[in-house]
Amino acid sequence: LPEDIDRGVEELEGKTPNFQKSPLLENARNYLENNEWNFEVLLDHSTIALGFEGVNGEWHCMIQTRELEEQMIFYSSLSENIPPNRIDTMIRFITMVNYRLVVGNFELDVTDGELNYKTALDLEGVNLNHDMIRNIIHTNLATFDRHLPGIKIILDGGSTEQAMDAIEMNQPSGTHSMS
Repeated sequence: LPEDIDRGVEELEGKTPNFQKSPLLENARNYLENNEWNFEVLLDHSTIALGFEGVNGEWHCMIQTRELEEQMIFYSSLSENIPPNRIDTMIRFITMVNYRLVVGNFELDVTDGELNYKTALDLEGVNLNHDMIRNIIHTNLATFDRHLPGIKIILDGGSTEQAMDAIEMNQPSGTHSMS
């Protein structure tokens, strides 16, 4: 999580945030509560922060809503920043990966090395339901987890080709759901 958001995380015990101006955030909170996720609401940032542990590691996540634009974004963020000497290799890797992705994309802030995977919904004129929220979350988590071995190879000094080989070996044999 960005440092300014991470510092803003507060325990919500005994507090009931006012979601009247944030219906998308309220929908996301309801989905997470109904599915027994642990999370924190940062109402001032229109964000929900949570962690996740997949098969290949653990990382930070957040749901951010843009209420006026009627958009919901789910981010998976690598817990550590990409070091400057690995930025070029990571750029090449995520460019190759993004070319193959249908839903979502990896993004890298080259100024500080922050690496995210983003999935989003444009909800203008659409009735948001929990299946839609589940799909952007589960697609994101599965994709990030699948590519984490390749990311780790690059962090450990490996090549783009080694990283691509690692994710090819990590590809599921068939389509499956995380539900």
